[in-house]
Amino acid sequence: MKRHLLFASCCAFSAQPSLAEAPASESKWVTVKEDAPGTNFGWAVELAPAFGDKLDGAGIETREGHAFSGSIGARHNLPSRTYISGTMTGSLSPKFLTGRLPGANATADVTLGQTFPLGGAGDLDSNRDKIDLRASERLVHGWQELKTIERSYTDRVIALRGAFTNVLWLYSPLGVEDRRQFRAGPRYDFSLDWSSLNSDRPDRDSQSLAATGLLGYSTQRGLGVTGSLKFQDTDFKHPPLPSEPRQTEVLTGYVGFDVTKFLPARLSLKSFEVGGEISDAEYEDGASETVFNLRFKIGFGRRYAAR
Repeated sequence: MKRHLLFASCCAFSAQPSLAEAPASESKWVTVKEDAPGTNFGWAVELAPAFGDKLDGAGIETREGHAFSGSIGARHNLPSRTYISGTMTGSLSPKFLTGRLPGANATADVTLGQTFPLGGAGDLDSNRDKIDLRASERLVHGWQELKTIERSYTDRVIALRGAFTNVLWLYSPLGVEDRRQFRAGPRYDFSLDWSSLNSDRPDRDSQSLAATGLLGYSTQRGLGVTGSLKFQDTDFKHPPLPSEPRQTEVLTGYVGFDVTKFLPARLSLKSFEVGGEISDAEYEDGASETVFNLRFKIGFGRRYAAR
């Protein structure tokens, strides 16, 4: 079918309506997008093993997540586009399959955020461009294995994020004016993150600054394709020994595929990503260390709202 392009200064990664189409009698839960009005609940499971070398520092947290993680959470979206959310997460990196120090942790976090649509407040289907600002506080308790020693830790993390999302244009069937039937074209997302970590272990105290860029596109048949690049710089406040890192720099890149539209909803498979990660550490004695990891991610998850 012939189509024309509508250039948009507008936000959301999909032109689909917020609520999934489901018979009213089917369930008291319906699948929703993250920013759907009201309170929604969600769960996620991610498998993200890494293959490669390990950095030797005792307390470093430079890797992109753990090999296995699962989370549950809730988010409430106000009409003003202010939102508050809470999440509980458990993560595990077994010794036999990790590109980081083996270990596990449990995390609880609370986030307060505000979304600013850039296409006008009246037509939410047109507001595909947005700025999102959020502040989070996390409490983390876990353990790490360093050679033959296991050490526990408790971290308190304060984090700030600013993100900008832009859909370059919309695909519209000729003669159709209902924007809910438009399909999003290529999009990009850029975010900056700052965090401060204070721990009961001095070797973990640190501040981090990260920049992430993402380019994505969903085909007419529903396949989502993304490419992302993230750079994170971490400065450790109190390296206790010359062998402890005082700074780490990590560059991570992924190519991903969102296959949600091709599989039964009951499978809850969201995406598959492959990528690589380069980590560089500088130590108090002037030495440096660089390692490379091959990574992949398989993500599962669902998000619901009560009727």
